[in-house]
Amino acid sequence: MPSLDESVTKTKQWPIWVGTDADFRRLLRLMEKAVEPLVPAHVERETEHPRNMAQYPSDRLKALEIKAKMAAEKGQPAHYDEEIAKVKAELESRLAAIETAEAKARRIGLIDLSLTVKDDDRRKVTGTADELSEYLDGRHIQELEITAPSGYLLGYTITARAGRDSGLYVRVSSKDATWALSAASEIEAEANRHVPAWRILRSAYVLFPLYLVAIGSLVYFIFDEIARRTTASGKFDEPLISIVYVAFLVISFFGAGAAVDWTKKYVPAFEVVHSGGRSRGKALLGFIGSAVAAVVLGIVGNGISNAIFSSGAGG
Repeated sequence: MPSLDESVTKTKQWPIWVGTDADFRRLLRLMEKAVEPLVPAHVERETEHPRNMAQYPSDRLKALEIKAKMAAEKGQPAHYDEEIAKVKAELESRLAAIETAEAKARRIGLIDLSLTVKDDDRRKVTGTADELSEYLDGRHIQELEITAPSGYLLGYTITARAGRDSGLYVRVSSKDATWALSAASEIEAEANRHVPAWRILRSAYVLFPLYLVAIGSLVYFIFDEIARRTTASGKFDEPLISIVYVAFLVISFFGAGAAVDWTKKYVPAFEVVHSGGRSRGKALLGFIGSAVAAVVLGIVGNGISNAIFSSGAGG
């Protein structure tokens, strides 16, 4: 049976993700942790050629030093100093090449970050999880893409994309199924912890009826007040009131749609807040709760007022 190259890919989408800077740092560290075991073998492969190139001058230097020592012990004149100096210089150059290759290879353990900040300013940076966390601190992020390992390592890739409108997306792919499933599982478990309970605030199916009820209630309150006052003054104009009522209904409908659009812009699908800070979703939820409570209390109060007014008029 012919051998087959098989790869495993795991993807996960979170429509909304909100966490502190420490929470986001943990996600980066999990990506870094997944790549760490791959670094030694990669360094070994990338430094194999320069190490082989250094082997000859190393062996040659040892042989020359032995010959020079033997000649000195026998009291025979020998002229190895110049050749030894040349071989030493070559060996130092080869060893420097090994160090350069190793330093470059170890960068595979870093993380690449590409992000768009406010005003569509696109930036790219590479570093450790902690370095990238510090770099992102306080930045107004529009979109970002994180890739580990840094650079190119055949058969191993973790990619995370996040944006104010797109939430968080993670893709883990590898020819090593165990590695891919383990990395994806740890990242998914951590990301799941930061999906807020108020995620419905970005759902148009929830927001539109909510805003329609809230705005409609306010419109009804205003209409009822106008109708009551015009009736009490004896200037009740039914056609005019009907037109006003229809106009308010239209305003309610389009107002709810505009409110949904505003909410989605105000509440990002991906947000990193400072530890102890308050996300925009929580702030908006508190505002909506207060507004709805005020409208409901106003309607109830108006109903009670009307009841008292009617009772007094009847008496």
